[in-house]
Amino acid sequence: MANHDRLYDWWWSDAGPRNSAQMSIEEIVNILTTQRNNTNIVLGIDGGLVTNSGWYYAVKRFLIVYCNMSNGDRNIFNATNNYSIWTHYLNSIVSVREQREA
Repeated sequence: MANHDRLYDWWWSDAGPRNSAQMSIEEIVNILTTQRNNTNIVLGIDGGLVTNSGWYYAVKRFLIVYCNMSNGDRNIFNATNNYSIWTHYLNSIVSVREQREA
């Protein structure tokens, strides 16, 4: 399972925030970052701690796949190979979907 999927599962688990309210990307990232060094949730390639680029990619995919965001922002995130693109949109308001889309 990919790290962004594991973060989503954690988000909606009893241990996670279970929050679907609108909030800034910065607020979501701050919450996700509490789990960055938790190798039960986020794994590096070697099964250890995730690298910075791996973390940026996991957050980018989490935002694209599991958050309600403007189509403009989603298109920008999808169109670039820059894993840290979300760091330029910290004030954008999004919400985490309560259910995976089929």
